[in-house]
Amino acid sequence: MFAAFDRPVTNQSCSRRNETTIAPQALHLLNSNLVQTCAEALAVRVSRQCQGNMEASVKRAFLLALTRPPTSEERIVAQKFLAAGSSESLVNRCLALFNLKEFIYID
Repeated sequence: MFAAFDRPVTNQSCSRRNETTIAPQALHLLNSNLVQTCAEALAVRVSRQCQGNMEASVKRAFLLALTRPPTSEERIVAQKFLAAGSSESLVNRCLALFNLKEFIYID
């Protein structure tokens, strides 16, 4: 993970780090065992807290991952995705949230 996200050199002082965005970062976040485990844990937490309520699950996942509620368009897309999917749909939706630009970068 450190290699994909430009780990700083720890034995040198650096007032500002360079910003690099490369394809392996996105691939790492999609395929990483760590990120998959985090998505599964978030899905379990959301499922437990929302007890199968799809709309509440979407809102809760956004709040926990992004600290904001979903927009109306995001809510509709997420609910359609969950309604059409399998038992792993919530895990995949949580993985998608972890791959959003606003999850990765602080503006």
